[in-house]
Amino acid sequence: MVTSENINNIFDWLNEITYYKRSWDVFNKEEKDLFNVFLINRFISMNSSYIDAVNLIQHYPDCPKRKVYQFYCELLPKQKTFFKYIKASTKDDPETIKAIAKYYQCSTREAKEYISIVDVDNIKNVLNLGQSGTNKKRRKKS
Repeated sequence: MVTSENINNIFDWLNEITYYKRSWDVFNKEEKDLFNVFLINRFISMNSSYIDAVNLIQHYPDCPKRKVYQFYCELLPKQKTFFKYIKASTKDDPETIKAIAKYYQCSTREAKEYISIVDVDNIKNVLNLGQSGTNKKRRKKS
């Protein structure tokens, strides 16, 4: 079992909420200060099964940390849980955006939307067309 001195970060708190489920009163002030409601909500929401619970608790932004902890301990099943953090997508390369805009004859804003919609193979084909001299000649003749 985890002792109170082991609560050092957000992941220890997630283990407490999902597996150990100890009483809030056993934690000291420093550990309680490490309990960040925003980060807890963010990580728990990465599991699609728990999105509704996170949405429910977020309707009460001034809810005390103790109540948030108790809510999740009561609601979530007692099991080891891995919360995969989904990172924001990286920015697209400006040269790729320009190539897509030129190929589809559209604005760069529309090109960004195309990149998010079109599959990667099609984007690679468009980029390869722009780099090949023979393909440029064929497009000019058409």
